[in-house]
Amino acid sequence: MSHLDRVAFTVAVLVGTSAAWAGFIFDTQTRQVEGRVWAGVGSTYSDTITAPNFGLFDATTHVTDPTYGGSANQHQRSQLLPNLITVIGDTTCYRPGNAGAGQAYARSSFDVNFTVTQPTLVSLEASGSLTGSAATNSRAIGLIGPNADIRWGNGYSPGLFPEVSGTNSTTVTLAPGSWRFLVSLASSDDRFTGYSAVNNFDVRLRELPEPGFLAPALVALLPLIRRKK
Repeated sequence: MSHLDRVAFTVAVLVGTSAAWAGFIFDTQTRQVEGRVWAGVGSTYSDTITAPNFGLFDATTHVTDPTYGGSANQHQRSQLLPNLITVIGDTTCYRPGNAGAGQAYARSSFDVNFTVTQPTLVSLEASGSLTGSAATNSRAIGLIGPNADIRWGNGYSPGLFPEVSGTNSTTVTLAPGSWRFLVSLASSDDRFTGYSAVNNFDVRLRELPEPGFLAPALVALLPLIRRKK
């Protein structure tokens, strides 16, 4: 084994034994996408797809009025991993093209409860963009638990992404106990209230290594790093 190979092997062993990952223990999950189109006359066309379990959820609604058109296509790809939770998606939401009071509505819903058993440093990150100006009460990102109540959107400051487009992020140490992580993002197009959509959203909750956990590993590596080949 070469000198560099020995250094790489030692790094892997020391990092693996030094990192104390707490991990998320998932308790309940409600994840779904929904879409609805109404042309102002006749039937309402809708579709709702719900995650059956804690596995990868990757689904898209495809809704239109066969006579008047329009679309309510909502995508969500979400994954629940021990140290990372992701919620990614996009939408196309346009009311039918007839002259009546048509409406289109699409929504991505994510509501997960989990437990941590020890103090856990995490990063909450969100990016995306809002198109249009119509208001909706179905837009929120939240992380709520024993020692934190973080809410973005729905009139909270900062808003989503942080206001119109961009990125929000924060770090917090979660106290042991039960936590709720929610991401509810709705889009709509209505003849009377206007058009507004949430596009290309990417929301992540990731566990971070505690500051300083690599220090013992780096100290142990110094003799190997300094040694001549």
